[in-house]
Amino acid sequence: MWGDQPLRAVIIGNGVAGIWTASMLAGSPDVKVMVLTEEDYLYYNKPHLLEYIAGRIEFEKVFVYPEEWYVKRGIDMRLGERALAIDPVRKEVTLKGGKAAYDKLLLSTGGEPILPPIKGVDKKGVFTLRTARDAKSIREYARGARRAVVVGGGLLGLEVAGALCSLGLGVTVVEFQRRLLPKQIDEQASQLLMSMIEKMGIRVVVGGEVDAMHGEGRLERIALKDGTGLEADLSVISVGIRPRVELAASSSLRVGRGIVVDGRM
Repeated sequence: MWGDQPLRAVIIGNGVAGIWTASMLAGSPDVKVMVLTEEDYLYYNKPHLLEYIAGRIEFEKVFVYPEEWYVKRGIDMRLGERALAIDPVRKEVTLKGGKAAYDKLLLSTGGEPILPPIKGVDKKGVFTLRTARDAKSIREYARGARRAVVVGGGLLGLEVAGALCSLGLGVTVVEFQRRLLPKQIDEQASQLLMSMIEKMGIRVVVGGEVDAMHGEGRLERIALKDGTGLEADLSVISVGIRPRVELAASSSLRVGRGIVVDGRM
Protein backbone atom coordinates (compact mmCIF):
# COMPACT_ATOMS: atom_id res chain seq x y z
CA MET A 1 0.00 0.00 0.00
CA TRP A 2 1.00 3.64 -0.50
CA GLY A 3 -0.50 5.29 2.54
CA ASP A 4 -4.09 4.00 2.65
CA GLN A 5 -4.29 3.72 -1.18
CA PRO A 6 -2.93 1.04 -3.53
CA LEU A 7 0.50 1.86 -4.91
CA ARG A 8 0.16 3.19 -8.46
CA ALA A 9 2.80 1.57 -10.67
CA VAL A 10 3.13 2.91 -14.19
CA ILE A 11 5.28 1.04 -16.69
CA ILE A 12 6.30 2.67 -19.98
CA GLY A 13 6.98 -0.02 -22.57
CA ASN A 14 5.43 -3.45 -23.12
CA GLY A 15 8.50 -5.47 -24.01
CA VAL A 16 9.76 -8.43 -21.99
CA ALA A 17 11.06 -6.30 -19.10
CA GLY A 18 7.90 -4.22 -18.80
CA ILE A 19 5.44 -7.11 -18.99
CA TRP A 20 7.53 -9.36 -16.73
CA THR A 21 7.50 -6.60 -14.11
CA ALA A 22 3.76 -6.06 -14.58
CA SER A 23 3.13 -9.78 -14.07
CA MET A 24 5.13 -9.73 -10.83
CA LEU A 25 3.21 -6.76 -9.44
CA ALA A 26 -0.27 -7.63 -10.73
CA GLY A 27 -2.82 -9.51 -8.70
CA SER A 28 -1.95 -7.78 -5.44
CA PRO A 29 -4.68 -5.58 -3.94
CA ASP A 30 -1.89 -3.28 -2.78
CA VAL A 31 -0.77 -2.36 -6.33
CA LYS A 32 -2.52 -0.90 -9.37
CA VAL A 33 -0.54 -1.53 -12.56
CA MET A 34 -0.80 0.54 -15.75
CA VAL A 35 1.27 -0.21 -18.87
CA LEU A 36 1.71 2.52 -21.48
CA THR A 37 2.92 1.58 -24.94
CA GLU A 38 2.89 3.40 -28.26
CA GLU A 39 2.63 0.03 -30.00
CA ASP A 40 -0.75 -1.19 -31.28
CA TYR A 41 -0.16 -4.77 -30.14
CA LEU A 42 0.06 -6.65 -26.87
CA TYR A 43 3.37 -8.16 -25.75
CA TYR A 44 4.83 -10.50 -28.36
CA ASN A 45 7.80 -12.85 -28.65
CA LYS A 46 10.37 -11.06 -30.81
CA PRO A 47 12.10 -14.24 -32.08
CA HIS A 48 8.68 -15.35 -33.32
CA LEU A 49 8.57 -12.32 -35.62
CA LEU A 50 11.18 -14.06 -37.77
CA GLU A 51 9.07 -17.23 -37.83
CA TYR A 52 6.14 -15.13 -38.98
CA ILE A 53 8.15 -13.39 -41.72
CA ALA A 54 9.35 -16.80 -42.93
CA GLY A 55 5.75 -17.95 -43.23
CA ARG A 56 6.10 -20.68 -40.61
CA ILE A 57 3.50 -19.31 -38.18
CA GLU A 58 0.46 -17.05 -38.40
CA PHE A 59 0.67 -13.51 -37.05
CA GLU A 60 -1.58 -14.33 -34.06
CA LYS A 61 1.01 -16.85 -32.85
CA VAL A 62 3.62 -14.18 -32.05
CA PHE A 63 1.67 -12.97 -29.02
CA VAL A 64 2.59 -14.40 -25.63
CA TYR A 65 -0.63 -13.73 -23.68
CA PRO A 66 -4.24 -13.20 -24.79
CA GLU A 67 -6.12 -10.07 -23.79
CA GLU A 68 -7.92 -12.00 -21.05
CA TRP A 69 -4.60 -12.63 -19.29
CA TYR A 70 -4.20 -8.89 -18.62
CA VAL A 71 -7.83 -8.42 -17.62
CA LYS A 72 -7.69 -11.30 -15.15
CA ARG A 73 -4.63 -9.79 -13.45
CA GLY A 74 -6.02 -6.27 -13.39
CA ILE A 75 -3.28 -4.87 -15.63
CA ASP A 76 -4.49 -1.66 -17.28
CA MET A 77 -3.00 -1.95 -20.78
CA ARG A 78 -2.95 1.30 -22.78
CA LEU A 79 -2.09 0.40 -26.38
CA GLY A 80 -1.23 3.19 -28.80
CA GLU A 81 -0.55 5.49 -25.85
CA ARG A 82 2.72 7.38 -26.18
CA ALA A 83 4.26 8.95 -23.10
CA LEU A 84 5.12 12.54 -24.03
CA ALA A 85 6.83 13.74 -20.85
CA ILE A 86 7.55 12.84 -17.24
CA ASP A 87 7.27 15.21 -14.30
CA PRO A 88 9.35 13.54 -11.52
CA VAL A 89 8.27 16.21 -8.99
CA ARG A 90 4.51 15.91 -9.52
CA LYS A 91 4.93 12.21 -10.36
CA GLU A 92 2.91 12.42 -13.54
CA VAL A 93 3.30 11.13 -17.08
CA THR A 94 1.91 13.40 -19.76
CA LEU A 95 -0.14 11.65 -22.43
CA LYS A 96 -1.86 12.96 -25.54
CA GLY A 97 -5.24 12.96 -23.82
CA GLY A 98 -4.28 13.75 -20.25
CA LYS A 99 -1.95 12.64 -17.48
CA ALA A 100 -1.22 9.41 -15.61
CA ALA A 101 -0.23 9.78 -11.95
CA TYR A 102 2.19 7.32 -10.41
CA ASP A 103 3.88 6.41 -7.16
CA LYS A 104 6.49 4.24 -8.87
CA LEU A 105 7.54 4.53 -12.52
CA LEU A 106 9.45 2.01 -14.65
CA LEU A 107 11.00 3.08 -17.94
CA SER A 108 11.21 0.06 -20.22
CA THR A 109 11.55 1.90 -23.52
CA GLY A 110 14.12 -0.40 -25.15
CA GLY A 111 15.96 0.66 -28.27
CA GLU A 112 15.38 1.70 -31.87
CA PRO A 113 17.14 0.59 -35.07
CA ILE A 114 20.01 2.68 -36.36
CA LEU A 115 19.50 4.04 -39.86
CA PRO A 116 22.86 4.78 -41.51
CA PRO A 117 23.15 7.92 -43.67
CA ILE A 118 22.45 6.19 -47.00
CA LYS A 119 21.00 8.13 -49.92
CA GLY A 120 17.50 6.86 -50.69
CA VAL A 121 17.07 4.99 -47.41
CA ASP A 122 13.54 6.41 -47.15
CA LYS A 123 12.34 4.70 -50.33
CA LYS A 124 9.38 2.37 -50.32
CA GLY A 125 10.60 -1.18 -49.84
CA VAL A 126 13.29 -0.32 -47.27
CA PHE A 127 12.60 -1.56 -43.73
CA THR A 128 14.03 -2.09 -40.29
CA LEU A 129 12.84 -4.88 -37.99
CA ARG A 130 12.10 -4.05 -34.39
CA THR A 131 8.35 -4.29 -33.85
CA ALA A 132 5.40 -6.47 -34.77
CA ARG A 133 4.26 -3.73 -37.15
CA ASP A 134 7.67 -3.86 -38.88
CA ALA A 135 7.38 -7.63 -39.28
CA LYS A 136 3.89 -7.35 -40.72
CA SER A 137 5.02 -4.68 -43.20
CA ILE A 138 8.01 -6.77 -44.32
CA ARG A 139 5.91 -9.92 -44.75
CA GLU A 140 3.22 -8.12 -46.76
CA TYR A 141 5.74 -6.31 -48.98
CA ALA A 142 7.69 -9.53 -49.58
CA ARG A 143 4.64 -11.04 -51.30
CA GLY A 144 5.37 -8.86 -54.33
CA ALA A 145 9.18 -8.96 -54.13
CA ARG A 146 11.75 -11.16 -55.85
CA ARG A 147 15.15 -9.94 -54.64
CA ALA A 148 16.09 -8.78 -51.17
CA VAL A 149 19.23 -7.23 -49.73
CA VAL A 150 19.86 -7.34 -45.99
CA VAL A 151 22.24 -4.57 -44.92
CA GLY A 152 24.14 -5.91 -41.92
CA GLY A 153 25.44 -9.41 -41.29
CA GLY A 154 24.96 -9.55 -37.53
CA LEU A 155 22.82 -12.14 -35.79
CA LEU A 156 19.52 -10.41 -36.57
CA GLY A 157 20.53 -9.64 -40.14
CA LEU A 158 21.39 -13.27 -40.82
CA GLU A 159 18.13 -14.44 -39.25
CA VAL A 160 16.18 -11.99 -41.42
CA ALA A 161 18.05 -13.21 -44.51
CA GLY A 162 17.11 -16.80 -43.66
CA ALA A 163 13.46 -15.85 -43.19
CA LEU A 164 13.30 -14.03 -46.54
CA CYS A 165 15.06 -16.93 -48.24
CA SER A 166 12.34 -19.24 -46.87
CA LEU A 167 9.79 -17.16 -48.79
CA GLY A 168 11.61 -17.90 -52.04
CA LEU A 169 13.31 -14.53 -52.48
CA GLY A 170 16.82 -14.20 -53.85
CA VAL A 171 18.71 -12.82 -50.85
CA THR A 172 22.03 -11.01 -50.53
CA VAL A 173 23.62 -10.01 -47.21
CA VAL A 174 25.96 -7.01 -47.24
CA GLU A 175 28.28 -6.88 -44.23
CA PHE A 176 30.64 -3.93 -43.61
CA GLN A 177 33.21 -6.02 -41.71
CA ARG A 178 35.68 -8.28 -43.55
CA ARG A 179 34.01 -11.40 -42.15
CA LEU A 180 30.80 -12.41 -40.41
CA LEU A 181 30.38 -11.95 -36.66
CA PRO A 182 33.97 -10.90 -35.89
CA LYS A 183 33.05 -10.02 -32.27
CA GLN A 184 31.37 -13.35 -31.59
CA ILE A 185 33.41 -16.04 -33.34
CA ASP A 186 36.93 -16.59 -34.66
CA GLU A 187 37.93 -16.51 -38.31
CA GLN A 188 37.65 -20.24 -38.91
CA ALA A 189 34.14 -20.38 -37.46
CA SER A 190 33.23 -17.29 -39.47
CA GLN A 191 34.29 -18.98 -42.70
CA LEU A 192 32.30 -22.08 -41.78
CA LEU A 193 29.23 -19.96 -41.04
CA MET A 194 29.54 -18.12 -44.34
CA SER A 195 29.79 -21.44 -46.20
CA MET A 196 26.65 -22.73 -44.47
CA ILE A 197 24.72 -19.57 -45.31
CA GLU A 198 25.77 -19.67 -48.96
CA LYS A 199 24.64 -23.31 -49.18
CA MET A 200 21.17 -22.06 -48.22
CA GLY A 201 21.23 -19.99 -51.40
CA ILE A 202 22.03 -16.69 -49.71
CA ARG A 203 24.79 -14.57 -51.24
CA VAL A 204 27.14 -12.90 -48.74
CA VAL A 205 29.17 -9.79 -49.52
CA VAL A 206 31.74 -8.98 -46.81
CA GLY A 207 33.67 -5.73 -46.67
CA GLY A 208 30.77 -4.06 -48.45
CA GLU A 209 29.35 -0.62 -47.75
CA VAL A 210 26.10 0.68 -49.20
CA ASP A 211 26.38 4.01 -50.98
CA ALA A 212 22.83 4.60 -52.21
CA MET A 213 19.44 3.05 -52.79
CA HIS A 214 17.96 3.77 -56.21
CA GLY A 215 14.52 3.55 -57.73
CA GLU A 216 11.62 5.64 -58.94
CA GLY A 217 9.75 6.07 -55.68
CA ARG A 218 10.38 2.49 -54.62
CA LEU A 219 13.55 0.45 -54.23
CA GLU A 220 14.92 -1.10 -57.43
CA ARG A 221 18.68 -1.22 -57.00
CA ILE A 222 21.37 -0.82 -54.35
CA ALA A 223 24.79 0.63 -55.13
CA LEU A 224 27.83 -0.24 -53.03
CA LYS A 225 30.73 2.17 -52.60
CA ASP A 226 33.04 -0.07 -54.62
CA GLY A 227 30.78 0.34 -57.64
CA THR A 228 28.94 -2.98 -57.29
CA GLY A 229 25.25 -2.85 -58.10
CA LEU A 230 22.68 -5.17 -56.54
CA GLU A 231 19.17 -5.55 -57.93
CA ALA A 232 16.67 -5.40 -55.06
CA ASP A 233 13.03 -4.58 -54.56
CA LEU A 234 13.14 -5.11 -50.78
CA SER A 235 15.81 -4.30 -48.23
CA VAL A 236 16.02 -4.73 -44.47
CA ILE A 237 18.61 -2.63 -42.65
CA SER A 238 20.05 -4.32 -39.56
CA VAL A 239 23.16 -2.47 -38.42
CA GLY A 240 22.41 -2.21 -34.71
CA ILE A 241 20.18 -0.37 -32.26
CA ARG A 242 20.48 2.64 -29.99
CA PRO A 243 18.80 3.05 -26.58
CA ARG A 244 15.66 5.19 -26.56
CA VAL A 245 16.57 7.90 -24.08
CA GLU A 246 14.70 10.90 -25.50
CA LEU A 247 11.82 10.67 -23.01
CA ALA A 248 14.18 10.47 -20.04
CA ALA A 249 16.42 13.25 -21.39
CA SER A 250 13.49 15.60 -21.98
CA SER A 251 12.32 14.96 -18.42
CA SER A 252 15.64 16.03 -16.82
CA LEU A 253 16.68 12.48 -15.97
CA ARG A 254 20.35 11.59 -16.32
CA VAL A 255 21.27 9.85 -19.55
CA GLY A 256 24.51 8.62 -21.07
CA ARG A 257 24.56 5.91 -23.69
CA GLY A 258 21.39 4.80 -21.89
CA ILE A 259 19.34 5.94 -18.92
CA VAL A 260 21.63 6.26 -15.88
CA VAL A 261 20.62 4.13 -12.89
CA ASP A 262 22.08 3.28 -9.49
CA GLY A 263 23.05 -0.13 -8.13
CA ARG A 264 19.38 -0.95 -7.44
CA MET A 265 18.22 0.13 -10.93
